[in-house]
Amino acid sequence: MPLQSKRTVRVHEIPAKTTKDQYDDFVNQLCTKPKKGSGFRSALASHFKSKSKPKPTLPSLKGEPEVSAESKEEPKTPSTNNEAEQAVPLLDNRDNVHRLTTKGWIETTFCLQHGQPVGTISFENEVLKNEAMERHEKDKNSCWNSWTVEDNFKGVTILHEVSDAKVDICAVHGLGGNAIDTWTANSGRMWFRDFLPEHENLKSSRIMTFGYDSDLTDRSTVMELENWAETLLRSLNEVRTGEKAMARLHLSPNCQNIKLSQCGIVFLATPHSGSTKADWSNFLVATAHAIGGVRPETVKTLQSFNTASVWDTAAFLNLSPCPPFRCFAEGLRMRVKGTNQHVRPEALFYTISTSNLLLKIVTQASATLGKDQAFMIMDVDHSSICKFRSRLGAFVTITMALRELLSEVTSGGVQQPRTQQERHVSTQAKRETAKS
Repeated sequence: MPLQSKRTVRVHEIPAKTTKDQYDDFVNQLCTKPKKGSGFRSALASHFKSKSKPKPTLPSLKGEPEVSAESKEEPKTPSTNNEAEQAVPLLDNRDNVHRLTTKGWIETTFCLQHGQPVGTISFENEVLKNEAMERHEKDKNSCWNSWTVEDNFKGVTILHEVSDAKVDICAVHGLGGNAIDTWTANSGRMWFRDFLPEHENLKSSRIMTFGYDSDLTDRSTVMELENWAETLLRSLNEVRTGEKAMARLHLSPNCQNIKLSQCGIVFLATPHSGSTKADWSNFLVATAHAIGGVRPETVKTLQSFNTASVWDTAAFLNLSPCPPFRCFAEGLRMRVKGTNQHVRPEALFYTISTSNLLLKIVTQASATLGKDQAFMIMDVDHSSICKFRSRLGAFVTITMALRELLSEVTSGGVQQPRTQQERHVSTQAKRETAKS
């Protein structure tokens, strides 16, 4: 899945003093396409055709003048536009007759980012998104022609903000993911945008999403895991510029606005260890099925990451202080196409076959980080564990975890790493308890 979203665009280069009402006017214009056959020639032909037809008259009552049928019609509402300028909604009301307004067809956001307005617009499908982008590109005479409309979500995009944010929440997708589509259900609901801001305990949050070039088929990128992680920290540091949202970290000059003791992390089916070869094999199978192929270099990286992850896990758990976290695992197998595995000296390749398989992409053991086993969420697979269609089910589980982490961070209950001596004493105490 590339940086480009299938149904959502990001709007930037918006003038600093633009209001929400002005932005809404732009959205309505962008999501409206000209009526077919409404050109000047068509309007002119319709005008003369109506003039050439005789107007029928209706018999009048005694003492009343005869009137034409045209004058008996209901008076038309005055309009500043003629028939040639009339427009129709972009969706044409094809599927849902109850959706009569633009607001019912799309979802939008409008926030300040780096002191400048930034918006997002989500359409019902990819075709409508592409039509809107093309129309905006061609309309050189529009008063909004200096605004940039693109479907590339690289870096941080703020989806929700309040004047006095108490906490920042950032969504980070995985390999082959996307900053918007990874979190969007088939219904078009993007829970970080549509559900989370309405939650009673999290509505005072600044909510954002982070995108990076994780397309496993893109051979042009030279970014690796550490580069993506550093880019994330730098991007968050740049966004957190307000004094009230600032928490200084003096260990790194590049991340002065981020502090470990005030961070919490939720992992959704993240393969921390990949303790068995099947873990990474199935993960690659699903990824290859979703995006149509995997770079040999990436396969090598994932193979080596399986070993290196042991050291990465130890380094994370020994951070001082260690951020509180929650781990979740998928409760359903994922239906993917099977693969044939071919080994070569220089690389490992996966080719797609036509058979369908039900696979557990990330095992519960691989999703576990630390001493507490990852909680397995029922009725979700590796894809749907991060896509919520409603405010029930898995959404409740994840928001509860966010609330718990927020409570731990704000109350100072951050996990502290234990020294070797403390671990030894703890082990001895457990043994003595077992003997008694």
